[in-house]
Amino acid sequence: MPPSGRLNRSRLASAALLALLAAVMLACGGSDGEDVREDITQALTTTDEDDCRLDTFATKRFVDQQTYSIPELASEAEKICRDDVKTYASDAVEVSAVKVDGDRATARIVADGGTFGFGALGIALVKDGDWKFDELTALDIDRKKFNQLQIQFSSVGDEQVSASQTACTLRRLDRFSDTELEQAVLKADVKLVVDPLLVCFLRPELRKGGLSLRQTSCVLKALRNDGVKLLRVALREDEGATQALLAQAAAGCGGGITA
Repeated sequence: MPPSGRLNRSRLASAALLALLAAVMLACGGSDGEDVREDITQALTTTDEDDCRLDTFATKRFVDQQTYSIPELASEAEKICRDDVKTYASDAVEVSAVKVDGDRATARIVADGGTFGFGALGIALVKDGDWKFDELTALDIDRKKFNQLQIQFSSVGDEQVSASQTACTLRRLDRFSDTELEQAVLKADVKLVVDPLLVCFLRPELRKGGLSLRQTSCVLKALRNDGVKLLRVALREDEGATQALLAQAAAGCGGGITA
């Protein structure tokens, strides 16, 4: 058995070495973590119109997730952001649970207002110069805030949504349970947009155009089969393409619509 003094010095040296290694590791992790926090906060609170470019703070993967891989919707989102960037910006952001692994990171964010101010979000990021959003991975939705955002964003853009259309949209979204809504957001399920568009916006127009209730229901059912195509045509604001799409959907519904 070694002398007690030698044993104590050995333990002290080992403890000092471990403490030094821990300090170095924490310093590196802390620095990366702080960069992640700063970049997330900048992305969500900026009011600079130039930051409305969707690839400024996000990868193509993230943009596709948020816009259902519809280029026209991505372009429209950027345009609307530039028109009213302050509506898209959060007032404050709480960033926690930051984990960094090389050029990848994950974090939990809770935003006060803005595009993502509707609950606690899990986010994956990649390092591309700055840290960029790469995927929305988890969501614990705050239903009250989610509904408030629908009302807030209904006034954004060239054509403001009426109070009755907004109320109808909220009723349609209320048909989803919290779990269903969370999964639809994470999976970029286009029915989140298509269902209110069909029921709250298109159905009244078809009825005004003279279609019977049966014909209208039939047309809406046909249009649901390809929600992505419906959104792309609607966003192009091409009257001819819109009429052609409606005529195609109405072909088996007893007519009433011509291209």
